[in-house]
Amino acid sequence: MEIARFIGFLHPALVHFPIVLLLFAVALDLIGFFQQNPNIARFAQLTLLLGTCATLFAFVAGNFAEIWAARDGVPQDPMEYHELMATITSWSFVFLTAARLFLGISTRRSAMAIYLIFAVACCALLGYTGHLGAMLVYHHAAAVQVPGIAPTPTHEDLAILLQHQTQSAIFYSDMMHHIFGWLVLILSLMLLIDLLSPEWGSQVRRLAPLLFLAGGVFLLIFSDQDSWPLYHVHPFRPLTDKEVLMHKIYAVLMIAMGLHGLLKRRQVAKIGKEPQHRLLAVFALVGGALLFTHVHSNAPYANVAAGVYIHHTVMGFVALLIGAVKLAEDHLQQKQKQSFPLTAPTQVTRSLAIAYPCLMMFEAFLLINYNEGLPWFLGYGHLSRSAPHHGLVAPLGHERAELTYNPDTQRFDLYLYHQSNDLPYPIKVYSAQLVIKIGGDTTALKLHPTNADLSHYTGVATFLHNVTFFEPRALLWPSDRPPTAAPLIADFEPWIDHNAAFPHSYLPYVCPMHSNVGATHPGFCPLCGMPLEPNKPPRPWGVLHDPGYTLDFAMLSSPSLPSSPQALLTSSKRPQAVSEDTIRANAEAGQLLLPTQHAQLNPISSPRPDQLVRLVFTPRYQGQILHNLATVHEKKMHLIVVSQDLSFFDHIHPQLQPNGTLLIDYAFPFAGNFLLFADITPFGDRNQVFRIPVHVVGSPPPPKPLLLTPAQAKVFGPYRVQMLMTPSHPSWRDETVLTYTIWKNGLPVTDLQPYLGAAGHCVVISQDTMGYCHSHPLEVGKKHYGPTVQFHVLLSKPGIYKIWTQFQHEGKILTTDFVIKVQ
Repeated sequence: MEIARFIGFLHPALVHFPIVLLLFAVALDLIGFFQQNPNIARFAQLTLLLGTCATLFAFVAGNFAEIWAARDGVPQDPMEYHELMATITSWSFVFLTAARLFLGISTRRSAMAIYLIFAVACCALLGYTGHLGAMLVYHHAAAVQVPGIAPTPTHEDLAILLQHQTQSAIFYSDMMHHIFGWLVLILSLMLLIDLLSPEWGSQVRRLAPLLFLAGGVFLLIFSDQDSWPLYHVHPFRPLTDKEVLMHKIYAVLMIAMGLHGLLKRRQVAKIGKEPQHRLLAVFALVGGALLFTHVHSNAPYANVAAGVYIHHTVMGFVALLIGAVKLAEDHLQQKQKQSFPLTAPTQVTRSLAIAYPCLMMFEAFLLINYNEGLPWFLGYGHLSRSAPHHGLVAPLGHERAELTYNPDTQRFDLYLYHQSNDLPYPIKVYSAQLVIKIGGDTTALKLHPTNADLSHYTGVATFLHNVTFFEPRALLWPSDRPPTAAPLIADFEPWIDHNAAFPHSYLPYVCPMHSNVGATHPGFCPLCGMPLEPNKPPRPWGVLHDPGYTLDFAMLSSPSLPSSPQALLTSSKRPQAVSEDTIRANAEAGQLLLPTQHAQLNPISSPRPDQLVRLVFTPRYQGQILHNLATVHEKKMHLIVVSQDLSFFDHIHPQLQPNGTLLIDYAFPFAGNFLLFADITPFGDRNQVFRIPVHVVGSPPPPKPLLLTPAQAKVFGPYRVQMLMTPSHPSWRDETVLTYTIWKNGLPVTDLQPYLGAAGHCVVISQDTMGYCHSHPLEVGKKHYGPTVQFHVLLSKPGIYKIWTQFQHEGKILTTDFVIKVQ
């Protein structure tokens, strides 16, 4: 796996070569098109060929880079999109180069004009693909060591990282490679016979088109056991899965070669002559190039995938050599015909003619000995994949190691085995350590042998409590080597909590805060105590509640309801909601009526600024009053009050009455338009949000523009609050992690108090006020929190959003606000 890590680190350096070479080649062809200079055309052809080769090697390095980026927690969606565009771009230039080689130096201007149109389009694809790669670095910190809190991958990301091939799929893949290895061996032997004995060759030569045709039809049907037409997994999988699509392209090319050979057999006396000669070369080049872009879709980040990439890269390189040898032979023969038509073939031509079937036989040897895993030719041999203790398996030098982890005790056990069996492989070491990587952060853990058993080492990592995703790497320094020698390294696949990767998506009820907790019936989360919600698909944009749920709303006012209770006049600028405790305390003192006593109050449609009004909410389901409301973070309803321009925010909690209504007395601060977001959760169902507009009469203040927050941190009185986003530029396709860090007077705040049963509350509203999200941190049940608190939000539409987050410190509520842009 060290070579895989090394190749992945080369990707940022290699990508510059294809960008420069390919753009330069197309520019040369454009110049040559107008100047009609064969030297420029020849140089453009060579530059295009070099650029395409550089593209293929950059693509291979990108495959390996993707393995390590995914294991560092880089989101899947942007990586998959970059990989898709890189595949399209690479294939486009492969076929563009094949067309350029087939056209030759001197060709018709009309054909060249069509070629240049496609070439310019390919250059646009190249630029866009490079842009996506840059965004992975600058926006998602791919291959960048970022200090601080490691990003937490989404459940979908973890599920993809957890993918593994089944034994049946591995056997099927090995079998298909071996079958085509024998096919290529037969073709190479036919070519060798044709070279050594033309009389016998003329007889066996007739079978070549039939072999191509039969092999193409067989591959078209049996290329993948889980795709059309062998097994109907998804009707469009051959068009959407890059690995399957590549196999189908191979099949179509082979069928085309076979049909071409059958149609031209009478006119062409020999496979190696024109026009079949150059066609075989182009077929080998295209086939070899596609091997470089092989993407393992079943287990893209498993150790087996790294071996598959290496296998196909080597086979692709040999195929490119086959095509290059064939092209060189064709070029020399054509040059000799023009200069000395009657002379015998030169030594170089004869050597190339012999090299062609020899390279074909070597390709057949690689296919026949193919194994779906780490390559045998790098010394891994046929590494056993068995895991006696059901842990993670990785090669350790020429042997293998297994690592198990118990999340309850945070204990690691490292077992050493022989390469091909489960017999213990004891190693006496100077030191055995486990390097645990979480995002860009690494920690070394010393491992100790269990008694005298030098094939079993163990260690405990208490810092991994509640960590659901990390990448372990074992390093052993054998005592029979110098201490300065390189250690034996076992690169294990990431350890992933199955509950975090698959958040009980098959269960009908899940916790809204801990999606890895679920049940088959309504109940409460054992971690946070919140009621479980139905596992339903997300609502469309702008839809905040499910059908059947309604909310009646009324505002009441009366002279008997004081407009400014003395207990509430703490600030003339800040409106205050009358809390339940204040209402009851004032009622006992004879100053304020209880919320239930509002029969004599008069309904109003538009209050005045600072006028205390009673807000009355009546939730209903299918017309009936909804009595069974769940208590979510200590309250039956969370009411968010914002102004239309989002410059004002308040978070209050109406009180549930015996008749099913919820009441609160409130004074709006100024004239203008306001929005109430009433957030309730019926027991046994998910939360329902109702957006209620309110107009306050009078002359409103000028609207305040919603400006993006220009920095990561803001100052709120004595507090400095930093909000880091992962990814740093959130996308509507990604789940965004908000990490808050709080300081007071320059010191980190480590004693945040629970606010409504959590470390904080986060509310996100879109600029058009149609999008709403109320999020809570996953960490609950503590007496103190800080200095960092994380929230997960999913913003389902591009645009501008304002984020308010509330914390409690020293008995006071700290409300922060940030404005972000979602791409």
